[in-house]
Amino acid sequence: MRSRHVFGLLLTVLSLACACGRGEARVNLPTAPANGETAPLAVPTLRLAREQVSVAVTASGTTEPIRASNISPAISGRIEHIDIEEGQHVTAGQVLVRLDGTMHQLVATQAGQAAAAAHTQAEQVASDYERMAPLARAGSIPAGRADDLARAQTAAASQAAAASSAASAAASVVRDTLVRAPFDGDIAQIPVEIGEMATQMPATIIARLVDLSSVEVKAQVNEADFARLSVGDPVHAHVPSMNLDLDGQVARLGLELNPMTRSGEVVVQIPNTERRLRGGLFVELRVEPSRTREAMLVPRVAVSAAEGPATAYVIEGGVAHARQVEVRRFDDDRVEIVSGLEPGQEVAAGSLTELTDGRAVTSGVAPTSAPSGTPAAGATEALR
Repeated sequence: MRSRHVFGLLLTVLSLACACGRGEARVNLPTAPANGETAPLAVPTLRLAREQVSVAVTASGTTEPIRASNISPAISGRIEHIDIEEGQHVTAGQVLVRLDGTMHQLVATQAGQAAAAAHTQAEQVASDYERMAPLARAGSIPAGRADDLARAQTAAASQAAAASSAASAAASVVRDTLVRAPFDGDIAQIPVEIGEMATQMPATIIARLVDLSSVEVKAQVNEADFARLSVGDPVHAHVPSMNLDLDGQVARLGLELNPMTRSGEVVVQIPNTERRLRGGLFVELRVEPSRTREAMLVPRVAVSAAEGPATAYVIEGGVAHARQVEVRRFDDDRVEIVSGLEPGQEVAAGSLTELTDGRAVTSGVAPTSAPSGTPAAGATEALR
């Protein structure tokens, strides 16, 4: 019985050997790549394309009051009383400082009395002329008498007008002894004391008034980004020292660019109704321009770095070729290719840690370059 089993096994082996020799059957076994080559790596890829995007413009600057004034007196005089304190909120027209007005008041009183006398004299001369003029026309008195009265009336009227002007000027000087606030705001500084002499020229600063109902931030923006900005563009402002986030808008754009730096001034206005902001704070700005520009975007995983010099892999003929590129951050998921690649090229969109220059690859399916829930708006074309 045992010899029968051995004989059958031998026949089976001989039959398989004969069949292989004639090419009638083949057993497919796994084989290693010839000459020690690595098997092609399956990678997701995408084809580069330019698209119209709205890229946020970042800048920084320092807060300034919406209005500020170094207040000085309109006349010279000794400071008699200071009606305000530093930090006090004042309204337009409120008295801030009082100058000694004794002499000015005396001059104004005299000027007023002189004006009153001049008007009385002018009225008397006018009355005499009105009384004598009919008599002169009737020939009752010499015509020269009426002419003299007419000239006297004109002179008296001129003197009365001059006296009135002098009285008004004197009264104005008296009013100027009260230094008032030109607008609503807060007193930032009072660099004078009672008894000091405040002069008109050179101007003595008696108070600094600032309006912090809103603040302005002036920032320099490069020429390319400046061209995309418009008045009214929304702005997100972050104050690092206060960990405070606020919203504002572009209030003004400079009319001239600096030819040396190729940058222009952007003035951002931020409401400050709660008076949390002060002047002189460092602020980071992010402007959302209403105008778009062309950009070539790729997913963050398609390059080795999110900012500055980076490496990307161009796929040509089933082979990955390393390329040095310049990129900048676009958002949390995408970066912009600044230089080093051209539209239409196919690049790896993942598996960069496994790729090397010259590595054989097979194309996979590229992930979208847009954030989750946002269409990829033509930035990339996935290849299968």
